[in-house]
Amino acid sequence: MKPGQVVGVVGPSGSGKTLTGLGASGLLPPSLTASGSVEISGVPHNLLTVKPKHWRRLRGASLSYVGQNALGCLHPAYRIKTQIAESITTHQNLLQRITQRSQRADDVNKLLDVVELPERVGSLRSHQLSGGMRQRVSIAMAIANNPQFMVADEITTALDQTTERKILSLLYRLVNQHKIGLVLITHNIEALRRVADDIVVIDNGKVVETGPLQKLLSQPKSKTWSAIVKADQKENRRTPPSTSQPALTVDRLTKTYRKGAGRRRTKTVLDNISFTINKRETVGLVGVSGSGKSTIARILCGLTRPTSGTVHLETTTICPAKNVSPRREIQLVFQDPFSSLNPRKRLLEQVAEPLIVQNIERDEALNDAKDILTRMGLTEKNVLRYPSDLSGGQLQRAGISRALIVKPKLIVLDEPVAALDPPIQQSILELLIEEQQRNDVAYLFISHDRRAVKRISHRVLELDEHQLRPLRQHGRHNSQPTGK
Repeated sequence: MKPGQVVGVVGPSGSGKTLTGLGASGLLPPSLTASGSVEISGVPHNLLTVKPKHWRRLRGASLSYVGQNALGCLHPAYRIKTQIAESITTHQNLLQRITQRSQRADDVNKLLDVVELPERVGSLRSHQLSGGMRQRVSIAMAIANNPQFMVADEITTALDQTTERKILSLLYRLVNQHKIGLVLITHNIEALRRVADDIVVIDNGKVVETGPLQKLLSQPKSKTWSAIVKADQKENRRTPPSTSQPALTVDRLTKTYRKGAGRRRTKTVLDNISFTINKRETVGLVGVSGSGKSTIARILCGLTRPTSGTVHLETTTICPAKNVSPRREIQLVFQDPFSSLNPRKRLLEQVAEPLIVQNIERDEALNDAKDILTRMGLTEKNVLRYPSDLSGGQLQRAGISRALIVKPKLIVLDEPVAALDPPIQQSILELLIEEQQRNDVAYLFISHDRRAVKRISHRVLELDEHQLRPLRQHGRHNSQPTGK
């Protein structure tokens, strides 16, 4: 890889994309070892043979890594400016730290400006930032010491299209200005179209195809890459369900928060929201980050109380809630598969747990869990593993299985396919449609990916400025990199 070049690494979930980035960055878990060679100009050693104490000098200076989970990569207790400053001082000797202490604040502010964040962000903590802002902070820490190359692992997964374009444009500009070699690990074909020069296709831990992006898009050779391109281009049109019997009715839902000194000011998140979802119907909900989509999901599942308004599941009033029993009929698939699963339990046990707590025999529950996990594409070996041993896409499939296994009346899907590559995404959407027709379940499908929303939804609603509006049509983006 040359300075200023962007190489995309793409492949099915669990193919080894992330392990490749971790291995090149010296971040593999202790249970794994890597062979071969990783060489950087100016470093006279194979990085895979470097001792751990020497990695501290290299990582962040010669190379850097931006992880998929920006919230998990930032320390929750320290302010942002402290964490960015640490990435600078780690690579300075004691004399430099003392002499440049007064300049450090200016360096941090310059980095925030480079990633287009205001100085006030430095005084905040990670939980006070949006997903896009956290990702920019991670990028600022990664470029603090002008590394020669950077690995960016699925950095646009949880971002809406507007924020995604801004992050990709920022990366493209930084790569060109600082001549950084960028390895972009992603399943997002649109992101590759925007910034990548070449791509490497990985399947089952092996490189199956490599070459210039535009050439491989028009002339795919391997079965893996052909399936990804074909799934990305596929468009579905769903016919309306035969029944018009309401499964969920939301009427004039409003949510406000108190903020500021003395909590005297109010912030409106939802303003007079009303909609209906019929049985066997899928309603898509789109909107930019912070528009209130996840707040609607939390209210429907009884995790947040609205300021005003009512929610009915068929004929039962579930909000304002009189009891918690109707909540069993509504299941939620969370956006972040890493934090929504218990790290100390195997996947099979976690998917079977909703049945076990309803007094179903353990063996029967485990068999049902194994069946649905198999339909979701997880092998018998995978279902006996812990969450830390699996990829984000595999964990998301387990989360969907856990919601489907109790056969609810409504499932709220909050970014359920964001972490999946196009072929797996398409297969999961088809499976969701099949389960919907089999069990008469209704879906509220929340996503940033408008193409995925249109593939599965009968109707699409857009949340804009805290209100529901008619969906604005967006054309296909230009395939040229955003920096050009």
